[in-house]
Amino acid sequence: MHETSPLQSLPSDYDARWTLLDTLIQRWYPHQQKDLPGYSLDELKSAQNIRGFPIPDALSYWYLANGKRYDVWCHQDHFLPPDQLYIHNNALIFYVENQGVVKWGIPEAELNVNDPSVVVESVDDSNIWVPQTNHVSRFAIYMLTYTLAFADGDAWIDGFAESPLLALIANTFPMLDFPN
Repeated sequence: MHETSPLQSLPSDYDARWTLLDTLIQRWYPHQQKDLPGYSLDELKSAQNIRGFPIPDALSYWYLANGKRYDVWCHQDHFLPPDQLYIHNNALIFYVENQGVVKWGIPEAELNVNDPSVVVESVDDSNIWVPQTNHVSRFAIYMLTYTLAFADGDAWIDGFAESPLLALIANTFPMLDFPN
């Protein structure tokens, strides 16, 4: 019997979400870039000083724990290094789609929140932010699973499906605890 996916119901606790993320990275990327997981505290402080705005605790933790794992975060899109963070239309941009069409950020009003929400720029109007997740820690788990489709190796989770197959999948497998 298969074990239930930990992604069906993400932990409600901040620390448990980061533990889950670390566990999944170790399980799914066991032999890659282990020696270069994250940025140093000095690198984060330097980026904050240069940029002139705070980096929320959750985003700082992500950078410290696994921020340099480009083998995990940058298959398709770009997890910006701390010294490349910027404010755009009242949001701190930290992730950018590979063609620059979509940006993910933290509302500027939430930069002092421990684990703030994440918004995504509307593809129709760059002045409109759409809620993505209610916490950076949830977004990190979401992006980890999303980037698997672009990972090296057998990306058998990727592909096109006709309507009957999509219905079969929807009726057979439980939904993951992610935004639609």
